Amino acid sequence: MIRKAVKQDIDELTALHFVLIKHLKKENPSRYVISDKWKKSFVHKLKNNLNDKDAIVIVDEEKGKIRGFGIGRIKNHPHFVKHDKFGEITEVVVETNSQRKGIGSKISKKILEFFKKKGIKSSELFVDINNKTAINTWKKLGFEETTKGMIIDI
Repeated sequence: MIRKAVKQDIDELTALHFVLIKHLKKENPSRYVISDKWKKSFVHKLKNNLNDKDAIVIVDEEKGKIRGFGIGRIKNHPHFVKHDKFGEITEVVVETNSQRKGIGSKISKKILEFFKKKGIKSSELFVDINNKTAINTWKKLGFEETTKGMIIDI
């Protein structure tokens, strides 16, 4: 069952978020670290999104267990971009045993529906260049690569 998250979900969502962090670190160990601040930071972000009318947190739940979640929020574009506001999907996470069952796509579609209802005309997201599964999923949902992010340690 797909539904909006509530504050009682925070512990389960935090545990699932840790699955994402470990995955990213495995895929790109030179880029990602698991700091002792991640949990506090994530819970703060989650609470803000749960209480923001321009954000949504969606969960997929089966038999009382959350199998995945996604976060989307409305943001402002710089003045030179076609649409002044856009919907950003900040993350979609599905537990390992529930992957490849369409759960991430269902969550993403619900977030996109939220954006449409709010009058948003475009959605954006960032995905790690090494996360081929996620890149393929986003492409199947209609997302296109438009920019390349670059980074340097200085």
